[in-house]
Amino acid sequence: NTEVDASIAAYHQEELAGRQLGTTFTNEYLPATVATLADPTPSLLEDYADGYPIDRAHRTFLPDGVTITPIDSGPQHNEWRVDAAETFTMEVLTLYWPGWAAEVDGEPVPITPSPVHGFINFPVDAGEHTVRVYLGSTLPRDIGALISIGAALKLIIVAYLLRRRHADMPSAIAPLTKPQYVGVLAGGIMAVVGAVILLRPGISWLETPIGESPAQHKVRFYVGEFAEMIGYDINGRTFRPGDTVELTVYWYPTQSYDINYHSFAHVFDWGPPVAQQDKLHPAERAVKEWWTPDGYIFDHYSITLPPDLPPGEYGLRVGLYTCETRPPGDCGNGDRPVIITEDGERIEDDVIPLGTITVR
Repeated sequence: NTEVDASIAAYHQEELAGRQLGTTFTNEYLPATVATLADPTPSLLEDYADGYPIDRAHRTFLPDGVTITPIDSGPQHNEWRVDAAETFTMEVLTLYWPGWAAEVDGEPVPITPSPVHGFINFPVDAGEHTVRVYLGSTLPRDIGALISIGAALKLIIVAYLLRRRHADMPSAIAPLTKPQYVGVLAGGIMAVVGAVILLRPGISWLETPIGESPAQHKVRFYVGEFAEMIGYDINGRTFRPGDTVELTVYWYPTQSYDINYHSFAHVFDWGPPVAQQDKLHPAERAVKEWWTPDGYIFDHYSITLPPDLPPGEYGLRVGLYTCETRPPGDCGNGDRPVIITEDGERIEDDVIPLGTITVR
């Protein structure tokens, strides 16, 4: 008998180890306002481990003179008693998407998603207040609910009418008619012709020599003990503010590996990134389960430049990092695999440089 820890703390530990999220891991669930997914918050993890109520108020940067006391919480709501010496912006560690609403003393207040992370932000005036956030409905959701209810009612009515009519099912299957034979034959011929035309190299898949890729820019960087970066594609070198840099990185696993890595692609001004995309798994494929020497990994990034980005030259870089070698909840920037050039030199900060882009 194998005992399995099914606690919330153990569940979150598996997520923090990078093995799998409790949702799809290609980030399609993220709202459009989330440029970068925030790191886990240790206090929030502790709350989940202890059980409800869960305090989702972001207390890290609260101004002096503000006291927040949790009253109630649930998967789709939170309520606090707030005492503030002056007006401030309250942040809730919940990603905003349509339907979320905020109230102060029962009066609605506007929500603004926070920059970069997309958390719920709203103003709270000075004084003592009851503050509540909750997930309400939207017109598309209401329409969808009505359609579902209508479909269910229609199904019930049809089932009732069929039962009333005592419809008799035929006891034997009638032989195919000549037009039916012709239709089946034509469908089979079309399927075979389609397979011959489409299911071949160059259309349904690409064939390249081992360790090579069809990349526009062929390079070679050695990534730790388990992979190489063998090339990349980019949709240009000159952009305007608000444009999207489309970048594809080709990884080639040289052996299986027992540590999962996250990935990032940065546009930077020789300092912190000015635009980026992060992934739970590079190419949406966990290193432990999917990275084998059978072929290269096609890893695409779409990096949208800020609309107010000043003109100039910016660097472009990609890299990998892991939290599995760090204490739970203390990932920080993670541990990166050593990056070695084709000439045998180690790259500073263990990130892969991909040249520069120009913003006009």
